[in-house]
Amino acid sequence: MSEAGSTVAGSDSPGRELAEAPFAGFPPGAQATPIPSLFFTRLLPRLTGAAELGLAVYVFYLLHRKKSYPRFFTSDELAAERDLALFLERVRGDSGIPDGEPAHAGEGRRALLEQGLRSLAEAGLLVAVPAEGPEGVRDIYFLNTPTDRRAAERLRRGELKLPQWRPLPEAEPVEPSRSIYALYEQNIGPLTPLVAEVLREAEESYPQEWLRPAFERAAARNKRNWRYVEAILKRWAAEGPDYAQARGDTERAARRPGQFSGRYRDLVQR
Repeated sequence: MSEAGSTVAGSDSPGRELAEAPFAGFPPGAQATPIPSLFFTRLLPRLTGAAELGLAVYVFYLLHRKKSYPRFFTSDELAAERDLALFLERVRGDSGIPDGEPAHAGEGRRALLEQGLRSLAEAGLLVAVPAEGPEGVRDIYFLNTPTDRRAAERLRRGELKLPQWRPLPEAEPVEPSRSIYALYEQNIGPLTPLVAEVLREAEESYPQEWLRPAFERAAARNKRNWRYVEAILKRWAAEGPDYAQARGDTERAARRPGQFSGRYRDLVQR
């Protein structure tokens, strides 16, 4: 295993080749994700693979972000999470699974994801219930808590109608050094939890390949603030990017510019 922040030279695994800067530590007031203590004493010993452990932790993180009732998720939601995609890609590499074409790599990550969710349901962390969705009957997952078990049972009896969910595109693994958070720290300054929330909205709204050029353009013009970077991204979403690598890719921007929630906008460094 390599030390954090190093690159494995000559490795055939794309997951092992991804370079990243060492983690700088948690900032003051960093948001926390609660995990029940019983997870560590009753469930952790039942998990046998790295994919299962990573998925279990990420499930708590995903569900903690949900505020509506009932709290559930689908495998498609997890497959759309970039950080989880990077983790699963690294697990594939460490397992020595041969790599094929990009589509095959995605299939390998999805297979790890689906098998991991089945294992977590068998271990008792999750409750799986088949439900009709936009692409047919799929398993949806609840955390195995009293409230969520009741919701799952009501769903099985047909007493609970779930809000309609939409299919999500699968995420591609993104090297940490290219993430919007790393770009912000490299070009503007330290992250805070409130800034991170704004950046998450932006990362979900604009194509990944626009982010580095936007930050670099702002830095080249000595405009090291998020508002200037955001203005570049908005203009590219409206008019198309003016650099060759991303030309014509505006349709991948899921939202129209300016449609962020704006709760934390004034707290971002200017």
